[in-house]
Amino acid sequence: MTRLFHGWLFLLAGIGLLAGPGCGATEQKAATPPPGDPAGPRVPPPTPATPLSSQAPGASVASMPSGPLRVIAGRQYDVLGLAADASHLYWTRRGDGAVRRVAIDGGAPEIIASGQNQPHAIAVVGPTVFWTNIGKWPNNTPAADGSLQQWVVGASTPTQLSSGLRGPLAFAVDDTHVYVALIYGAIYRVARADGKVAVFAKGQDSPRGIALDATHVYWTNLGRVGSGGALAVASGSVNRKKKTGGAPSVLADSQQTSADITVDGQHVYWLASGIVRRVAKTGGVVADLAASGIDSRESLRLVGDHLVYSHRGRVRAMPEPSAVLRVPKSGGNSELLLGAVPPGGPKLSKQGPSVHSEPCFEPSAIASNERFLFVADSGCGKVLRLDL
Repeated sequence: MTRLFHGWLFLLAGIGLLAGPGCGATEQKAATPPPGDPAGPRVPPPTPATPLSSQAPGASVASMPSGPLRVIAGRQYDVLGLAADASHLYWTRRGDGAVRRVAIDGGAPEIIASGQNQPHAIAVVGPTVFWTNIGKWPNNTPAADGSLQQWVVGASTPTQLSSGLRGPLAFAVDDTHVYVALIYGAIYRVARADGKVAVFAKGQDSPRGIALDATHVYWTNLGRVGSGGALAVASGSVNRKKKTGGAPSVLADSQQTSADITVDGQHVYWLASGIVRRVAKTGGVVADLAASGIDSRESLRLVGDHLVYSHRGRVRAMPEPSAVLRVPKSGGNSELLLGAVPPGGPKLSKQGPSVHSEPCFEPSAIASNERFLFVADSGCGKVLRLDL
């Protein structure tokens, strides 16, 4: 199997999965799609991964220290999405179909929703937690059983905003709507007030990442899917469209497996072919911010003046170490935060005192609030908190 195809499998899922036992601490129990919805392309479903059996050569690392790095939850092996507010961390696990939260200082994780249909992406906005259930993928095709869920802090059960979604792998929320990227080829808009669903952008090539500002929606397309589920080389793109309507515009094309995306006041940032890239919101020259050589298949988050991104080592044909890094959004050398940089990885400005590595380290999701960076280490089954 080619390296491109492996990259596609990981990008499609957004993270890797590991089957494992439940949480170590004692836990507490806490619509129809629009007309014209096509069946969508045959694409690979999110695929489980195998943990690293040994640490590959790379930057030297130390054992996990105390102090600025803490384990706030254990026995969490298949975390797909991670989100934080000022007091709690929330995450999804596909393996047991549950959504959990824990206080940011640690404690017993609380199940806020169980029996979910493969929960995936998650976000917290004010007192409301949103997540997607990606549903089943028979014959590598997303079934029309995905959904968008919400839970208001203090409620006994979650409520369903919309159903009948095909492969809702990512979403973004503003004051009035939730914009959902469906891997089968469309962006939907769901009203927060009543769950009414509308097609926002159709005919897209496997949309994966999505972000918002006050006036526009931005998303990445992974690219055209060929026979056997492989992506066409350099067929991905970065796009935007006004929330009020009009035609989408392409900000960057000929991207190889574009994935996660984020925005600030001036620029759009995304991951493509192991490179953190940037372009002005109005388009123009694409700049590479992080050196190539690291296959960044996972998460990208804007944290202050830096972009934090993760690399989960290829653990099948050619093991590589895993890492979480950050790079200034203005460009420059990357800084290693957790893990070990693989051979040929980016040039580092420094390696901080909180760096750690275990043979099983496999970052599957990242999130932040104003105080901390959180990393789901699905390989070791730990949820980590790192001081910013």
